[in-house]
Amino acid sequence: GHINHSIFWKNLAPVREGGGEPPKGSLGWAIDTHFGSFDALIQKVNAEGAALQGSGWVWLGLDKELKRLVVETTANQV
Repeated sequence: GHINHSIFWKNLAPVREGGGEPPKGSLGWAIDTHFGSFDALIQKVNAEGAALQGSGWVWLGLDKELKRLVVETTANQV
């Protein structure tokens, strides 16, 4: 799990550095477009995480073929 944990910790930021707030700009637009709202994305991520059996990860990614943001899960470290 080292790689996943490293990515997780590097992507956290305090509010004074732009963290803790919904994304703005192109990422915020894409989230609103593909999920309806930031709150809807959070609900999707929480639901996917709750559905995992045991430990695992929930990822927000870009499907290049569909040209849209997607939420995917992986079990443990892959």
